[in-house]
Amino acid sequence: MSNLQHLDIETLICSLDKEECDDFITEKLNEEDSYVRFRKALLCKDYQLASNICGIDEIKDYLYVCDSNTNIVGKIAHLHPIDGNNSSITIVTMKKFLSSVNFEEDWETVFKIAANLVIDNIYTSLFIPWEKIILYIDKGPTEIRKNICTPILYYVFAYYIERNKKDDLGIVCSNFFELEGIVRPSQMRVFADRYDKKMLVYFLKNVCIAKTMDDAVYVFENPQERDQERVEICNLLSFLDPENEKEYENEIRELTQKLMINKELKIIDESRIHVNVEGIKEQLINAEGLTNRFDNNLKNDFQRYMFYQDDRVEQWLRLLQGKEENKFRESNETAYRLLIELVQKIRDAFVSSGEYGLNGYLSLNIRHNTLEDELRSPLQRAMLYAKKDNLNKTYIVPSHWIQFAGSEDKQILCKAFGEFHSATEKILAKLKSDYIQIRTEIKGEKGIFDYRLTDVDYSKIAYYADNIKTFEEFFDMIISYLWQKTEINLENIKYVIKNEIQQDYMSAFGNLRNAIAILKNKTITRELQQKISEAETDIQNVFEHICHWFQRSSESKHSDFDIQFAFDLGLKTIKNMHPEARFVTEKIEDTISDKIPGQFIKSFDGIFYNLFVNIYKKATPRNKAFYIRYSLKNSEGKMRIYMENDFNCTKDISEDIRRVEIAKEIYETEKYAEQAEGEGGTGIPKICKIIKYDLLKQPFIDFGYKQEENKFYMEIKF
Repeated sequence: MSNLQHLDIETLICSLDKEECDDFITEKLNEEDSYVRFRKALLCKDYQLASNICGIDEIKDYLYVCDSNTNIVGKIAHLHPIDGNNSSITIVTMKKFLSSVNFEEDWETVFKIAANLVIDNIYTSLFIPWEKIILYIDKGPTEIRKNICTPILYYVFAYYIERNKKDDLGIVCSNFFELEGIVRPSQMRVFADRYDKKMLVYFLKNVCIAKTMDDAVYVFENPQERDQERVEICNLLSFLDPENEKEYENEIRELTQKLMINKELKIIDESRIHVNVEGIKEQLINAEGLTNRFDNNLKNDFQRYMFYQDDRVEQWLRLLQGKEENKFRESNETAYRLLIELVQKIRDAFVSSGEYGLNGYLSLNIRHNTLEDELRSPLQRAMLYAKKDNLNKTYIVPSHWIQFAGSEDKQILCKAFGEFHSATEKILAKLKSDYIQIRTEIKGEKGIFDYRLTDVDYSKIAYYADNIKTFEEFFDMIISYLWQKTEINLENIKYVIKNEIQQDYMSAFGNLRNAIAILKNKTITRELQQKISEAETDIQNVFEHICHWFQRSSESKHSDFDIQFAFDLGLKTIKNMHPEARFVTEKIEDTISDKIPGQFIKSFDGIFYNLFVNIYKKATPRNKAFYIRYSLKNSEGKMRIYMENDFNCTKDISEDIRRVEIAKEIYETEKYAEQAEGEGGTGIPKICKIIKYDLLKQPFIDFGYKQEENKFYMEIKF
């Protein structure tokens, strides 16, 4: 009966208006029932009475927030962290609070609470009133954009809720920097006390990434300067957020390697199309116990296919004798079905495997920032790149063109640059999002990398498979067939770039040239016409450059290098990681080095990185500097690396000597594989592991203390 009564009152409240519902409760229901009185109090918005009846603290908090007679300070006191068993009612309370606050009076409070929520738990973004917040940022007073919460909230909205807002995020961040007097994000080290530490860390870590800085920071002349700024940001983050220092150090390593290779070795851009065939093969064959999109019984399927192939021959002989026609047809269909399944599994891994497949390399090497950097750089050099100001719905024209322009010319320039920017961004989006995409039977309607397979393809493959006896041969044959398709796709994408995409850009330049022809200030017109011509020539060269990306890579993506470069790379990395420290190096003798194949650059980077990290952690600084003496030799297949650093041996170093002896035992017993994992991949075990398993060489390592010289030395040979 009690349950029925509760159902009745809930149904009433949902179905009737307030007055009718109040009358029914008074006349028909038992108001001595505490739940009936509680629901009636809620109906009448008598939250104080409802709170007195209710015995649950979390619901009391909700009622306090709902009460329009309570002030915002009191409401905030009734908000609690979203965790534990009562998180559901806490979420409802928080959602009610955020949606009920008057933004005109208390926007800062809402922004601060919302930003803290998403920083602590990104899933709280599901109940934040985004439409109200973003509309207020876009339409509200300029002072909103001076608050660090504003770009944080806009970032979360643009990256997790509404991705087409990413360009507007750049404008919001640009406004924040300008209003705060910040030229580049790393300068926030000086102003760190202005901001809540948690907010500052989140902003630098997540918001100040390459894409955002491209749109928000105007002082970078090229992508290398932007990447160096990201290194400085990671250094600042290491100081502000030491718990995640390792994460920032890893990013610094990657950026340093990218910067030095671009500067010294120059990555061979002609080799950006790559598939890790061996990785795919291992993934398909050895995925025991895994439930993923690639069946771990691929070899078994091949054996079944071979069985049906053999059985089909026997059935064919019987068919010639007029027997068992249906059984032959069934065997034939089963073999063909198995063949299709085998080929599709290998094809899907070839094109879609996140770690090894073609699509991953297209994303990493071309679509992710690289393409934008290449195509925008001629416009930036010619001062033709504009950004959209979402607040005013206008485009920000480079100041060089408008500082001496009259009001009418400024309007013409804004319109012309806006249309040009819109046109070039659409062309870029078409190339990246439509054309440089994988196409199969179930995805990618416009993708030029077409890997759809027809009956003709399967018939060819079946013909090629007739003389194959092992899975390895079959796998290699399918990969070869897919590479043939890839070569066709590469020619097609280059044709589209040289004809359609390049012509689209030329049309955009032509429209811009026509649009500025009516400027009254002919000095601006002449200079702009010249810059447009320069950009046209420049971008044609860029398209030639991009076309060279679309060819199969060799095993090495980098130019060959010498051992001195690897040493310098490790040194630059440690300097970037610890800019507060000084490192002074001295050659014991001239470096002798044959060239090392570019494919091993990461392995040698790992060796020297670990050597320099150990020096930073354990060496004794002299005059606030780490002094390193070294000798490098790589000749006729033999490598020798010798490094020594200062170490105070006048103190009791018995514990240090003991650790050295343990490290030598690990090296001599070849237990460094598990030790490298156990100690987080640093130090001597890690170096041994790199040499043995990555370079496939047998390491010889000698290390210890020269006590009479106050030195620690390390000699590596392989």
